[in-house]
Amino acid sequence: MSNKSFADFNDFGTSVVQQPEWTQHLRQLNEKLNQLWGICRITGFGVATMSGGAVVVPAKLFTRTCSVFLTPQSANPLASVQIDGNNKLYGVSFKVLSSDGTDARSVSWMIVEPN
Repeated sequence: MSNKSFADFNDFGTSVVQQPEWTQHLRQLNEKLNQLWGICRITGFGVATMSGGAVVVPAKLFTRTCSVFLTPQSANPLASVQIDGNNKLYGVSFKVLSSDGTDARSVSWMIVEPN
């Protein structure tokens, strides 16, 4: 799987970071989840960098029934991150907001869709 990104696995935008080892682990996790429970599948993941406390993440497979998990990549005990409920465009993108309007951290995201 050399030189593959998750964009090669599921059709996401160009903002997805090239992480071949993530793709392999995600595929394995998807297979195990389906084997054990058949309840969900990971449809996308990546890393986005905020500017001014926000970032829009392109995500073609973002739907009403999915869950999005966010993890900031560096510590900021005074700031939290969340999906902006007013800026969710299903099938297009979602917006990540920080409680700190100057936040410039990177945020990992993962979309999980129920089967």
